Amino acid sequence: MHPLFRHGRRFLLYLAAWIELGVILGVLAPVSGHISRLEAVAIMVPMMLLLGLVCLAPYYVCRAIPLRAVAWRSLIQHHLVGTILAATGVMLVGRLLAGVLSSIWPGLDQLFAHATPVLTVFVALTFMLST
Repeated sequence: MHPLFRHGRRFLLYLAAWIELGVILGVLAPVSGHISRLEAVAIMVPMMLLLGLVCLAPYYVCRAIPLRAVAWRSLIQHHLVGTILAATGVMLVGRLLAGVLSSIWPGLDQLFAHATPVLTVFVALTFMLST
């Protein structure tokens, strides 16, 4: 069990930090595109909550594959595969969420598609930072 799951308060504080990151990204997103703040926050907050949960996974990878136990190539491969899977999963959920929210805000899925490369790099770098 992950140490954050042992105490409910710690886990809620952890999620609150990710919610704040989602709000910050939601406020900054309109600067780079033609999206309103409300639309950006509606997409970013759930994506960042998911990313926060996904960023708990490297704990188990690091426990299973200690730095001194394997060669550096194998270590890079394991973390790179995890990063690719995490970024793909979070961006897929973001794309699905944008598709669902496009019924409320028409064209939101197309705006999200334009932001996908930058968001993918952000998600990948954030996941790599958590390892």
